[in-house]
Amino acid sequence: MKNEINQTRKPIVVPIIMTIEQISETTPGLCPKSIRNFLTERKTNGLSSSCAVIKIGKRLWLDQEKFLAWFFSHTEKN
Repeated sequence: MKNEINQTRKPIVVPIIMTIEQISETTPGLCPKSIRNFLTERKTNGLSSSCAVIKIGKRLWLDQEKFLAWFFSHTEKN
């Protein structure tokens, strides 16, 4: 019976949480200054509603997948 319960559980997806510096290191072309600007304007540029920003106290972290999805959704399409 115990094995049956374990087989029906969904796997836990843990998001990759990164600092501003880590995101800029892993994403060529995004400098920390640009990311900080996005964060400063997050209430007007849609970043807040993307749920990519995690704020605890004064510290900000970014969910890598959600942040990049937000970023690429705002790029111009040629």
